[in-house]
Amino acid sequence: MRQPSRTDKTRSRWQLTEAWKIVIESFKGFGILTGIVREKIKDVTIDRLVPQLAGLCTSFAALTRKERIPIYEILKRAETHIKRKGKTTKGVIEEKMQRYSLFEKTYAGLWEG
Repeated sequence: MRQPSRTDKTRSRWQLTEAWKIVIESFKGFGILTGIVREKIKDVTIDRLVPQLAGLCTSFAALTRKERIPIYEILKRAETHIKRKGKTTKGVIEEKMQRYSLFEKTYAGLWEG
């Protein structure tokens, strides 16, 4: 439901067709109108992250055409991405520890040393 571009081969960046915009607009507020409210899952667990990690690692391996990827190569690329955003890996981890913590403050000493 996108208008093909003559210059951009990436379909996800093509403009949406007017008909599809109307369809999308008609669903705004649908859950609220019907009494269905979808909430974000806040219960982050290792068991929920492992399948995502497995999918990401195998996709990374497929794109680099390698059967096995050293984990440090994936982590190096992730760190480069984080740095480009003006952040540090430690800072991002601490933000997430705070977000997922059951306590008001997390123990920052974990990352020292």
